[in-house]
Amino acid sequence: YIASDYMHLALSTKAFEYVASGLPVISSRLRSMETIFRKSSVSFFEPGNSQDFANKVIELSNNPELRKSQVSSAYEDLQNVSWKVVSAKYESVINNLIYKKK
Repeated sequence: YIASDYMHLALSTKAFEYVASGLPVISSRLRSMETIFRKSSVSFFEPGNSQDFANKVIELSNNPELRKSQVSSAYEDLQNVSWKVVSAKYESVINNLIYKKK
């Protein structure tokens, strides 16, 4: 994805599918992705920089240990935004608003 105000807020559901499937992810360096995934989880490249993207593809292709490490790390990150975790946070916010003592 290219960098834009919109894309810095949007999230690629395909990235989540790849992570859940155990595939490594190469992503444009966008705030939305960096908020969820650590640098150790995803290979980030500068948006619009095809050479940087190609370098990340080559790096992952040549380094099976890096791929394995990123897949594992990305899966951990994905758990932090799972429905189980996020729904509990959401329920807590709602309960605090409803039952807030005056």
